[in-house]
Amino acid sequence: MDKISDTELQAKLLRETIQASAKKRKLEEDIETADARSKLLIESAARKDIEAYKKRRPVSKLGN
Repeated sequence: MDKISDTELQAKLLRETIQASAKKRKLEEDIETADARSKLLIESAARKDIEAYKKRRPVSKLGN
């Protein structure tokens, strides 16, 4: 079995940590993007529901 120096192990651990951090950042960005898109879709659907509701309900006659 080959002996690996502490320096090599530290370098490998540092590379793996940097890679893991980069993957985490990418996932967080992807989640934020998906969340923003989801909110836009929900808001759009809500606006359509409100407009449909307004069109269905009878117009009240004020003062009569």
